[in-house]
Amino acid sequence: GNGVIVLTTKKGKYNNKVEVSFNMNAAVSERPDQFYHPKMSVSDYIDVEQNAFARGFYTSIENSANKTALTPVVELLIARRDGKLSPEEVKEKIDALRNNDIRNDINRYLYRNQVAQQYFMDIRGGGNAHKYYVSAGYDALRASSTGNSSGRITLNVNNTFQLLKNRLEFNTALYYSEMPEQQNAIGLTTMNLSSAEPVYPYAAMKDSDGNPAVLNHYYRPAFVQSAMANGLLDWTYRPLEEMNARDLTMRTTEYRLNAGLKYKVFPWLNVQALYQLARGISNRKNRQPLESWTVRDMINRFTVVTPTGLVRNIPLGDILDETNGQSTTHFARAQINIDKQFSADHRITGVAGAEVRDANSEGASTRTYGYDDELGLGQVVDYVSFFTSYVNPASRNNKIQAINSFTGTTDRFISYYVNTAYTYKDKYVFSASARSDKSNLFGVRTNQKTVPLYSLGLGWDIHREDFYNLSALPYLKLRATYGYNGNIDRTLSAYTTARYINSTGVLIPYAMITNPPQPSLRWEKNRVINFGVDFRLKNDRISGSIEYYLKKGIDLIGNSPLAPQTGISLYKGNSANIKGKGWDIVINTKNIEGDFSWQTQFMFSYSSDKVAKYLAGGTVNASSYLTADISLIPVEGKPIYGVYSYRWAG
Repeated sequence: GNGVIVLTTKKGKYNNKVEVSFNMNAAVSERPDQFYHPKMSVSDYIDVEQNAFARGFYTSIENSANKTALTPVVELLIARRDGKLSPEEVKEKIDALRNNDIRNDINRYLYRNQVAQQYFMDIRGGGNAHKYYVSAGYDALRASSTGNSSGRITLNVNNTFQLLKNRLEFNTALYYSEMPEQQNAIGLTTMNLSSAEPVYPYAAMKDSDGNPAVLNHYYRPAFVQSAMANGLLDWTYRPLEEMNARDLTMRTTEYRLNAGLKYKVFPWLNVQALYQLARGISNRKNRQPLESWTVRDMINRFTVVTPTGLVRNIPLGDILDETNGQSTTHFARAQINIDKQFSADHRITGVAGAEVRDANSEGASTRTYGYDDELGLGQVVDYVSFFTSYVNPASRNNKIQAINSFTGTTDRFISYYVNTAYTYKDKYVFSASARSDKSNLFGVRTNQKTVPLYSLGLGWDIHREDFYNLSALPYLKLRATYGYNGNIDRTLSAYTTARYINSTGVLIPYAMITNPPQPSLRWEKNRVINFGVDFRLKNDRISGSIEYYLKKGIDLIGNSPLAPQTGISLYKGNSANIKGKGWDIVINTKNIEGDFSWQTQFMFSYSSDKVAKYLAGGTVNASSYLTADISLIPVEGKPIYGVYSYRWAG
């Protein structure tokens, strides 16, 4: 109900010899430059820290029960204040830090030049009653973030057969793709000083001996050292070691099987039937080894020190997160195609048909603690009890996170459609379309599951009239359309929907309402009225179109506040109407002709909208918008020397 996209794939040709083509290309892109945007110098940043320390800015953080990390400069200033280091020693160490700039190490270790490679080969041909097309491709991408890479393998096989003296055409197609991916890069946020503070600019990822350097990260160094002295795991954070410890892989596999029949009843009438089976499988495996800081941090936070030794409530070992999903879609369509010229003056073209789609998807996510990758085994943990945090002993409401969820959805759609056009004397065109969409998602009553949509159009080729004799404007057409299109929000339903959750406290699953009942839920509909003029000057030197439109959105879905005593504070449903109008102007010019040709495209758009909320009453928002696009575009089939585009909006 919201439009149709038609993809025409490559196919072979009848009575054509075998053709083989191979294409290979590679593209290299420079790494992101951390110095591109000007920032405060490291020396100025340190001066600001010293000034803030003198004013007591860090006092609350220093005394935090969560042992929140402070930068090395602030730690040095605390040591000077407490008499642990002399002023001269502190000044010498701080001045040495002024020579560092983390951007140098980020450019060197976290980023690299991106390299993209593509290889593609296809074979096509055909005989009197059979044509075929086979292609295979391989893409490889070494991303600019060190540790990230991806690839894609594709295979496409298409066969078409003609039977019954070329009246019946049978087509089969197979498409397969596999996309492996690795996401082991370290982002800048993973090196943050804390959850709210970015990494300090004078950090270094390697020390003076060339070994991975320790960064102040989440906890104060003194706390980290005391914990390690008590037998806890190494709590220090070294970014370069984290890069080697990551093991996050993903793989997506998709395939489609197509079959189609087309029978020519008359030269102007044919019928066709199409079927497609599509299936997708996705796997995501994130193994965080014991060597990674995230795992060591989690184990340490849930560790309890007792007189008899350490009790690790999260066992030693890796932490494995897995997410698996699969989807299956069945699609079928039956269609009639008409293209009939009744006489020199009358012509009718059109399509009519019905289609049905059934889509099912399932997914599951799990987490395993104490995982041994060699044995493929994990260990049992206590998801019910509350534990004291080693970082902050006053915090006693910590639970081990349980990840064990399953999802499943089923969507079904049925549509009936017709689209036809009548042309008289190649001057006057009347078009009409109608569509009825049905979904298993929407309202309780049948009329709320279905939305009828239609459109009507008129066209007049003025330049074909006998009285028209403007040689400077050889093409001029007027047109007007009126109609409705529609849309649904797949997250909503007329019935109460809930998400069931396993309770770790009382061991009884409970339901959380995700969608309250909405028996009056309706499709969104948009009414659009268009008036347009298409024109071309002599030799097509200047061409374009001018359009004026009126648009009204009815029963649009959005969020509206409700009184909390109703049980929900936010209502999502049919809550608004929109009225809009505007102009669209497109002008194309041919500027240069010869061995290469340039054309310019100017696009101007003006719109004015008003939004009326049902529950708020009246107009709650009004806006106007003007955009302009100017593009220099090389003409198809000519050498490309460059493309320039400029956009203005306000």
